[in-house]
Amino acid sequence: MSLKAHLFSAYGGFADKRIKNLDKGKIFAIDDRQERDVGSDGDLYSYFCTMFVTVSEPDELELMLDRNAPYSSQVVDYVRKHGGQLNGGSGSANLKMRIRPQDAAVLRGLAATMRAITAPGMRYTVSNYKYVVPRTATSLERLADVLDDYSKPTI
Repeated sequence: MSLKAHLFSAYGGFADKRIKNLDKGKIFAIDDRQERDVGSDGDLYSYFCTMFVTVSEPDELELMLDRNAPYSSQVVDYVRKHGGQLNGGSGSANLKMRIRPQDAAVLRGLAATMRAITAPGMRYTVSNYKYVVPRTATSLERLADVLDDYSKPTI
């Protein structure tokens, strides 16, 4: 099974739900959005962190956190250490990073670094991080699990 097919199965299709043909789509929404995340105008709430992966090569993905990516100096350092970019600032950051299926540990490390922002006793200036950080980290951990499952050798 290809990485694209594996992601299609794990996430219930492409980000654009109208696309059903594996050859035509390549972007997956991985932010675990639900109906409660959408306002009465049909748009996601402004504090929601949108998360996507794009299959750029047969075994390479581009991870993108489009808005409200949890931001701290530790997250910036971690992302740069692993070849990514984190632009903007608290409450308006976006992240881009290339990952491969064997990089699940990098995603788990990123999730842990983000969770540290709202760890007990920590102060943070963006009040919605109380909700955004755990959800974003959980979605990254789910992607790591999906990639681990893909990378397991088949017998």
